[in-house]
Amino acid sequence: MLAALHISNFVLIERQEVYFGPGLNVLSGETGAGKSILLDALGLCLGDKSDPKSVRVGADEAIITAEFLLDDDLMEELAPLCSQSGIPLEDDVLILRRVVPREGRSRAFVQDAPVSQQLLHHLRERLVEIHGQGEVGRLARRSWQRQALDEFAGNNALLLDVSESHAAWAKEIAHKEELEALIRTDLGQREELALALEEFDRMAPLPGEEEELAGKRQEMVKFSKLVQDLEHMRLSLSGDGGAEERIIDASRILGRINDQLPEQLASLEGLMDQALEYSREAAGQIEDALGGFGGDQAALERIEERLFALRELARKHRMPASNLHHHHESLAKRMEHLSSMEEKLQAAETAIHQKRVLFDEVAARLTKVRQEAARRLADEIMNEFAGLKLERARFEVALEQLPQPASHGHDQVTFLAAMNKGQALAPFHEVASGGEQSRFLLALRVALGAKRNIPVQLFDEVDQGIGGQTAAAVGTRLEALGQHGQVILVTHSPQVAAKGARHFLVEKGDRDGVTFSQLRLLDDAERQEEIARMLAGDMVTDEARKAAMSLLS
Repeated sequence: MLAALHISNFVLIERQEVYFGPGLNVLSGETGAGKSILLDALGLCLGDKSDPKSVRVGADEAIITAEFLLDDDLMEELAPLCSQSGIPLEDDVLILRRVVPREGRSRAFVQDAPVSQQLLHHLRERLVEIHGQGEVGRLARRSWQRQALDEFAGNNALLLDVSESHAAWAKEIAHKEELEALIRTDLGQREELALALEEFDRMAPLPGEEEELAGKRQEMVKFSKLVQDLEHMRLSLSGDGGAEERIIDASRILGRINDQLPEQLASLEGLMDQALEYSREAAGQIEDALGGFGGDQAALERIEERLFALRELARKHRMPASNLHHHHESLAKRMEHLSSMEEKLQAAETAIHQKRVLFDEVAARLTKVRQEAARRLADEIMNEFAGLKLERARFEVALEQLPQPASHGHDQVTFLAAMNKGQALAPFHEVASGGEQSRFLLALRVALGAKRNIPVQLFDEVDQGIGGQTAAAVGTRLEALGQHGQVILVTHSPQVAAKGARHFLVEKGDRDGVTFSQLRLLDDAERQEEIARMLAGDMVTDEARKAAMSLLS
């Protein structure tokens, strides 16, 4: 239970220590006295968002500390959660503290160890359930009604399965839509893509081919110059007017004058024959070599033709020639992708069907659990109605199939009621008054509380809009609820306040020109006087005091 709440410099409270007890703890006071400030302070300790404006005027920071007493079961449940944050839970006291500076970020502590607000939220889920006036407004929302039914049924694990299954199905639908969009886009480019791929297929550029051919061409151009020089040498030796003809002419002349030559030229004829032989041999070797070089010239022509074609293709497609092979592969993959798109689309359709079947199966299990829980919830709430002066009312939980499946399943949940005998069932929020809705929420929380076993139930004016015997009935139910756990109640109803085990009064005053709020535990006489004030207003009469005594007896 919540044992104590220590508040320092928060809104209108300068310093306040409140010690709560088991059972029903009642907080009353004039409108605007600051009753909700205590609830806001507790909310900060449980992870609510802080506001620097909540720091009391003249103070640098607000400090709120909440002390909880834990039973053995709750200690065992919370110990692993605290241990994960390095917080020992060695005794039955859990201390939460929140510091809100006027400037800068707020700080949170558990057992004096700094913690995240996320840990406070986790602790809140097991320590306190707060029921405020806004719940009546949420009652009209179908989503809230569905969540209440699922909470009653304990459907968390099954809801997670349904949500994950729905997400998997939705993912396949999104994948199919992406494929369809790609098909629409690519179909418009298919003709252009086919032409480009055909052109690249004919060319079939190889990796690094242009660079390699350019290198070969450079070498072959150099070799071509050598061939030209050799051809010139051959012609100089054996061509018209070449060395061979000149040697033959010289030999003819030598033949005419040979017998006239002096002795020292006797070897001239042999030398001339030898020169002719060497000239013919040299020319023959050159000619043989040139005959073998004829293919290299053809290769050069082929290389130059290939280079021109590659570079023209690169220019046409506005890319470096070195990228041609990669682009060819890319075109082929795109065409393959486009060609297989219909197959992928069919596979996506199959996957959608399979995921939908799986979703429908788990959603059907959830529907069955909800149907069973709806009957039990209606029975439990009807049992509560009698004690809340709603004995003429009927209540049912209706399930209808949604037009489209959702992440929470197939079901639309509607709370139906007939507030008087003979009336047809209709959506609860449409036929119930504000007071009836408040009492229904109390009945619902009783049903849910039995499932959740939250040690502290906090109600903020849930008895609003009711009075007389109805308020007394609500007070009796809250008193009974307090017998199974701690209940803290902010109320304006004297009939409800009279049922409390402890009664705290919130008062507002002025000191040194500054407004402040304070809370104090009332003794029996003070409590009778406060309930008399709640009955009569500012002018408390003896009749009001007698009525208060009657309520308290």
